[in-house]
Amino acid sequence: MKALLLVGLGTLAPSAALAQTSALYVTDGDSARLARVQGGVVTITSTHVRGYAIAVRNTIWIGDYNGNQPNSIEYTLAGVATGNTTLYTPVFAVDGAVNANTNYQLGNAFTTNATVYMANANWSNPVPLFNVQGQDLVGITFDNVSGSLWISDVNQIYNYGLAGNLISQFAHSSGRGCLAYEPSSDTLWYVPNSADHIDQYSKTGTFLGSVSTPGLSSNNWGAEFEAGTCVGISSYCTAKVNSLGCTPAIGFSGAPSASAGSGFAISASNVLNNKPGLALYTNAGRAAVPFQGGLRCVNSPIKRSIPLNSGGTAPPNNCSGVYSIDMNAFAVGALGGTPAPFLVVPGTLVDVQFWGRDNGLPAPNNSTLTNALEFIVCP
Repeated sequence: MKALLLVGLGTLAPSAALAQTSALYVTDGDSARLARVQGGVVTITSTHVRGYAIAVRNTIWIGDYNGNQPNSIEYTLAGVATGNTTLYTPVFAVDGAVNANTNYQLGNAFTTNATVYMANANWSNPVPLFNVQGQDLVGITFDNVSGSLWISDVNQIYNYGLAGNLISQFAHSSGRGCLAYEPSSDTLWYVPNSADHIDQYSKTGTFLGSVSTPGLSSNNWGAEFEAGTCVGISSYCTAKVNSLGCTPAIGFSGAPSASAGSGFAISASNVLNNKPGLALYTNAGRAAVPFQGGLRCVNSPIKRSIPLNSGGTAPPNNCSGVYSIDMNAFAVGALGGTPAPFLVVPGTLVDVQFWGRDNGLPAPNNSTLTNALEFIVCP
């Protein structure tokens, strides 16, 4: 079991925050208003009464706190209603979070026992995941680097895995408010209720400073950064158990980028040592098709990476092997092969699965198949 990391209280001494590079959107449903915060400048537009829980991608979906409005409503990034709505089931949440095509919200807010819900991108079909305890729980945001949730109450900021496991927590002195993760700085921003500033914290609990935001002060309870089409990384599908009884697992570090040229390593651990393999990838979405005694998790048409080798310890066979490829480097041709052009198109949804050789299984099923990873190419 992973040890819980406890971090001390950050001191709110005068300090210059790191640059806020993305637009922050903040909701005050009681006043039916949406605020856009960028570089200390606050722009206000009107939304709908009790519209709080917010999900920001290339448009904004806002859900209702208590059912005053029966539908969630879509807005442009300029705050103009698009006319798109969907039936909304209220769970008494005020803050929201975004991970690829999934939203999260903290139901039963303002209590000591709240529930994390998962919903569709338009806030439809909320499903309870796990409960959290605290004091005056309100804030929730998704960290697309660690693949985890950050949740805040009046005194603490908590980091939870998607299975409900508490990973770490730290104290804050920003009072009541909501929470937003900024991918571009890999930091947390706390929006105090009824205040004309926003506070920045590192993920280890260091207070980094405040940004003055004249005009923001209101009954603000929902906040999310503009992520556009570059949000979230998630795993899915079921890996095939190999001939030694090991279950391969896909993982990643870094972030996908069309321009970085490196820095997004996708890996498959728990595979047989010293075996050839490759990555299968597509821009055609997910699949779950029977294939070589397991599941092919990526849809056709399928592209292939350069040949890989699992490495690991010397023979005999064991599960010390790891397949790994830097998809950013592969995408720009730095690793050779013939990368698909869509790998350098920002906003492209990509699905990846590793295939490898398993000579402990009879043909034609003598292969390793991992679960799969889905990501969106960032600029």
